[in-house]
Amino acid sequence: MFKSRFLHTDPSAQRNGKPTQVGTVIHELLELYKLNKKFQEMYVCSHWELIMGTIVANRTTKVSIENGVLFVYMDSAPLKHQFMLQKERIIEMVNQAAQQKIVSDIYIG
Repeated sequence: MFKSRFLHTDPSAQRNGKPTQVGTVIHELLELYKLNKKFQEMYVCSHWELIMGTIVANRTTKVSIENGVLFVYMDSAPLKHQFMLQKERIIEMVNQAAQQKIVSDIYIG
């Protein structure tokens, strides 16, 4: 017989009429399939304006994360210079927004 390695350890949890919150189920699925880090990377990229602010977001042409490196492409030389000076602070802000360490370095182009 097929035995599920899925979310609940208590097989009677659903029979007792105790509903599970959707957010909890999604979090458990992300952990189960080891997708949590990738999900947080996508969160950072899609919420760049909320994390860095409107001025930075308007001057940013592309944001991505690969192998722990945040790639930020900007069309403003002065802003690129400021990013270089504030590299450690930006890494902290991004990791704080992701609620885990997903970035260890920044490439600014």
